[in-house]
Amino acid sequence: MNRDELEHLSKQEFIEIILRQHQQIEDLMDAYKKLKADHEALVMKFEHNKNPPTNSGNSSQPPSKDQKKNKPKDKRKRHHGPPKGHEKHERELVANPDKIIELHVENCKKCQCKLEHEAEKLVRVNQCSGPIKLDSFKGFKRE
Repeated sequence: MNRDELEHLSKQEFIEIILRQHQQIEDLMDAYKKLKADHEALVMKFEHNKNPPTNSGNSSQPPSKDQKKNKPKDKRKRHHGPPKGHEKHERELVANPDKIIELHVENCKKCQCKLEHEAEKLVRVNQCSGPIKLDSFKGFKRE
């Protein structure tokens, strides 16, 4: 509004404008007070976080309560087993074991159908030595 428009207003219209402006000023003051309180809270939080975390070096906290540092990620893992290219050493098979146990497949691993009429083929021979006897295991597979 400019000066010419204000000169043509009645007294009642002036009072209405002043009351609206007064209400707007009160609303703005309330918003300002809320923002100022939020700002002070953030400043206090920032000041609190500005101090370094407590540890055994700057407080009476015991060293066992200190935050652990990150371990380096490039630490080498220990190699287990024989070195690469190592010649294989196995126990030799005994000609006459104390007991022979034959293991036969009865059902197919995938479909569980019976394999009674299928031809068998020797797949693996293992020997196990216990405290007293030497056992031999023969594994058969049906084709």
